[in-house]
Amino acid sequence: MTSMHTTYFDEDDILVIRLFDKSITREVLKNLNTHISYAE
Repeated sequence: MTSMHTTYFDEDDILVIRLFDKSITREVLKNLNTHISYAE
C-alpha cells in the first residue's frame, strides 16, 4: 500500500518525502543536498 507524505523542517530547511511506510534498508548521499533512502 502506498502512503506518500511530506514533512518540512523549517528550522533546518529540510524537506522529507516518504513514498512508502517500509523499513529503510540502505541510505545513499548523492551530493551535499540530496540524501536517498531505499526500502526493502
